[in-house]
Amino acid sequence: MEQLELFIETEVNIFPDTEFEYVGPDDEKTRPVCRTYLASDPLTLGEIRSVKSDGFEHGGGINCRHYWKPVDV
Repeated sequence: MEQLELFIETEVNIFPDTEFEYVGPDDEKTRPVCRTYLASDPLTLGEIRSVKSDGFEHGGGINCRHYWKPVDV
């Protein structure tokens, strides 16, 4: 696990209401689940996982070009 991912996972466990925005391109290669995330307002971990159970860890799937960014409050 990369250092940033470890930090975010730790933050989520400490602050479960942390919201994240989905960041990355929206083009012809973008998967439908990624389009759903990109069109959403910031989401909590529970909301992310309600769309796709491993969406926080793996985004849209293998070789996904998107990432979750914590939203500043």
